[in-house]
Amino acid sequence: MKKVIGILALLVFAGNIASAELLKNAKYSGSMEIKNVTGQKSVAAGKSDFSNTNTRLMMGVNFDLSDEINAQVSAIKSDYRYYGDDSTGQNVDALTANIRFAEAYVGLKNVLGLNHKFGKQFYGKAGDMVVYYGPSFGGNNNVANFNVSAIDGWYAEWMKNKWTVTGLAGKVDELSTTNPQDINLYGVTGKYDYSEIVKATAYGYQKDSRNDTVAPAYQHDTLNVFGVKAEGKFMGVGYGAEYAMNMGKNKQLAVAEDYVGNALKVNADYALDLNAIGKFEFMGEFAMGSGDESATDDEEGEFQAINQNYQPGMIFGTYGVGQTMNGIGNLTTMNVGAKYMPKQIEKLSIGAKFFTFAPTEEPVGYDTYGSELNVCANWKHSENIGLKLSYGMFMPDEDYVVAYKGAGASDATETLMGLDLTLKF
Repeated sequence: MKKVIGILALLVFAGNIASAELLKNAKYSGSMEIKNVTGQKSVAAGKSDFSNTNTRLMMGVNFDLSDEINAQVSAIKSDYRYYGDDSTGQNVDALTANIRFAEAYVGLKNVLGLNHKFGKQFYGKAGDMVVYYGPSFGGNNNVANFNVSAIDGWYAEWMKNKWTVTGLAGKVDELSTTNPQDINLYGVTGKYDYSEIVKATAYGYQKDSRNDTVAPAYQHDTLNVFGVKAEGKFMGVGYGAEYAMNMGKNKQLAVAEDYVGNALKVNADYALDLNAIGKFEFMGEFAMGSGDESATDDEEGEFQAINQNYQPGMIFGTYGVGQTMNGIGNLTTMNVGAKYMPKQIEKLSIGAKFFTFAPTEEPVGYDTYGSELNVCANWKHSENIGLKLSYGMFMPDEDYVVAYKGAGASDATETLMGLDLTLKF
């Protein structure tokens, strides 16, 4: 596999071969994910039962081009073929045509006091409610999809003592090379690592969308997101809190709208080690994103993220229950859970979480989506091999089902069972 990754890197940086010892100090990475799901009583799709299996393969290499320049290349097989949908297989041409480079950037070390990245790159952390570009998993109407997104641009990082400051300027999408039909992203973050008790971060992002085909022409849709967050551990209790607010204006509408939404997320966890029987972890979270009070005024009250990856619940947040969701926008949700790691079976962990979901601004006909219970068992065979068996139950609110599916629609509990295999190499 390392030879395959090396060949991919060779193709991308072929022009540097003459001036650099290719793959110097190379660090390889790769993963293969296989996800199988089987469900019944789909609220979204109206199916009595469904199942599918999907695979994602990623390969990457980071290597030095010189003492001050390094490069990162990540490739992904991007057709996400479902098991059983191609009984004739794939020939070499079809296989190679579906390999895409998800990352391809060069890094500069300590230039003008900063570490830089130039090119196509991932950004943020999975699960973030504001911004994340990278490998992800999500679906719609019970169809499992492996996704990947990235930014083309520049990223810089400055670190000194307990301070870390980053800057970002890039392009999310280029719809046209001749007309202003693109999406640009700018961001800055500042983090102060005071101690284990508290680590504070402030951030600001701007997503500037341009599209000359939308009347009024050549107007910007400018979304700003500013936020603060803190995390730490105090007396054995881990915690996190984040608040974000929208600013900016969408001038591409017939009546321009100001972005005025906001979002809040708080969480806590506690670990308990009982030597005789094993370890326990307890956790809880509350999150709320504002909704739009009026669809006819000049304000967009629903919280808008840059590119969110907040997915609470294996059914509601990952596969969906019919309603088009906008991450934490117009959503109020909470969950409590626990995890147990037996002393005699160190590779096994068993966990459960209970979720509630409701719209922040209640539409006509219902005031809650329902609740969900997730149970999972993880087997960590080694650092490179992991198995997860999961089971989810979504209990929809009767009024929500009637509003979404019509009178007489079934509000039966939706169930979903998943089996995941993750390999790292």
